[in-house]
Amino acid sequence: MGFFAEDAELVSSAPFPSRGSHRGKRQIRNFVAEHMAGNIRMDLTKKQVARNGVAWTVRLLEGDGSHDRSEAVVEAQFRDGKIRALRLGDETQPG
Repeated sequence: MGFFAEDAELVSSAPFPSRGSHRGKRQIRNFVAEHMAGNIRMDLTKKQVARNGVAWTVRLLEGDGSHDRSEAVVEAQFRDGKIRALRLGDETQPG
């Protein structure tokens, strides 16, 4: 969790199983442990890197981890070398 700024925000939308906004390291840690620890595979061949952010494609797996359920996008925005915002959804946001 050292990668996150103290005031970081994680926003999750479909196709991720839990939707909503989570603020601060404690809420983000709980979300990551419950929803991201084992059911996501990153595809780093599909990424976009910008000055203060990066977006990459992930695959959400079935409960047993054996089959892809759907493809999604994770976007991170940085401030002073820390993640200030992490967005999970089905497409990248403009700007």
